[in-house]
Amino acid sequence: MSSFDFLFLGLLATFAGMGALRGGLREVLSLSVWLFAILSGWLFADSVSGWFEVFDDRDLRLLLAFLTLMVGTLALLTLGVFVLRLLLPRPAPDLKSRVLGGLLGGMRGAIVVVVLMLLAGLTSVPKKEGWRDSLLVGVFLPVAQQLRDLLPAPVARQFRYG
Repeated sequence: MSSFDFLFLGLLATFAGMGALRGGLREVLSLSVWLFAILSGWLFADSVSGWFEVFDDRDLRLLLAFLTLMVGTLALLTLGVFVLRLLLPRPAPDLKSRVLGGLLGGMRGAIVVVVLMLLAGLTSVPKKEGWRDSLLVGVFLPVAQQLRDLLPAPVARQFRYG
């Protein structure tokens, strides 16, 4: 196992542990907020890209529109969940809720690892020996590469893994 494996396992364990402490309901709400934020950026970036006509590059306008929508939706929905938590009673999570929270937290940790691997393609990290020797890179990198292939071609070409 390489240092990258320990880093990735640490992230997975941290997110799973946080999920177990928070419980299933909070994890479901948190994942739902992130899902809606990403979907809003994905679905409406074309419409909002007109706000950024000051930039000539179409891909940059789409990226800015996506990020604006995602961050705005994330902020609004997170605020909404916070208000709900203040208004509604908060029972302590039971064992089933903690197990579900741990599983969902682990899923969120896996998503973070995939995003980190995707971003590593913009750096020289994939050329390092520890990266090549990592067991978990072989598990998560194919998912990151599939995500890369969903990006616009000019953006996707910037990611290199070998």
